[in-house]
Amino acid sequence: MNNLKHNNAGFLLRVFLFSVLILSSILSSSIANDAKTKDQDIITSPRGTINVSDPIILENIKLIHILEKETLAESIDKLSEIDQYMKGGEFLYFSQGIYTHIPLEPSVGQIDLATIMGNRRFLKVMQDLSKLPEKDASLIVSENLQTTLKEYEDSFNSYMKFHEKALKDNVKKYRLRSPLNIIGFSERIPSEKPSLRGLRYKILSLVLIAGNLDLRLNKNNINEITKIALDQKKLFYDPNAFCAPDATTMLTLASLYNRQILSIGMIGTDENKKEILEKLQKEKDNSLKVKKLVPYNALVTPLEAKRLFSPVDDSKGTMDVQCFDKMSDQAFENIVNNLVLNPKTQ
Repeated sequence: MNNLKHNNAGFLLRVFLFSVLILSSILSSSIANDAKTKDQDIITSPRGTINVSDPIILENIKLIHILEKETLAESIDKLSEIDQYMKGGEFLYFSQGIYTHIPLEPSVGQIDLATIMGNRRFLKVMQDLSKLPEKDASLIVSENLQTTLKEYEDSFNSYMKFHEKALKDNVKKYRLRSPLNIIGFSERIPSEKPSLRGLRYKILSLVLIAGNLDLRLNKNNINEITKIALDQKKLFYDPNAFCAPDATTMLTLASLYNRQILSIGMIGTDENKKEILEKLQKEKDNSLKVKKLVPYNALVTPLEAKRLFSPVDDSKGTMDVQCFDKMSDQAFENIVNNLVLNPKTQ
């Protein structure tokens, strides 16, 4: 009987110890899984750690999934959608003030660059086109520039006609009109018809891409756009036709007159690009720079990093984009005269 009691006690003890072991194992596994989940919220990039649970980064992940499903044609078509430019960098417009002086200062145009390069769809289009043979990429860019330029000119002319009276009245009264009234941030609202500002960004985006990918077959497209931009500059620089605040607003938000982007487009599509860049690098006031951008599916882009106080996610690599930091009217005209109006004959 004593042996039976002893055996029962031993059995119960073994059951108890086994139960404790199982519970301990379950608890340890739960703690390990929690730790693993927390570790997954942190991604280590070459520049530091990125918190994936940040709401902005979660939004980025959603957008990346959308872009991954888009074809190249769809992405190019949607380059006229204004919302991604707003998210990308146009908020900088207000942080740097409103331009009200004619002639435009050499720094004017930098905001367009930040806005365009902050658009993940721009990054995707550039990546996808860079993988194609030059002839195929040039053909795609040319077709899109031709159709978009026609839409842009129609939209621009309609806009000018609609605001003709108000713009003329402002010459007499010299009112400081807000860009909110001139171009309208209400264009953020999605619509079936691309907005004037969206079409403008699409054209400048494709010009910047063509110049950086050396798409020489797009030279005539770039030259045509440059001539339109020069006509717009001449129009808005006339003090008898527009007051300075209206002129600068239209030039910076509605026209194609971005000297930095057009210069890269002209130089990049010229067969003498190498020699032109070498000459520019010797000039004292040369402001040609190379921006280190990241692929569209990076969690944090350079522009976003400034807002998030987070390191840039360059774990998927980087890509170089050439652009001018500053460009005066005179410097721009020199490039135009050499490459568009009086090009060298080969």
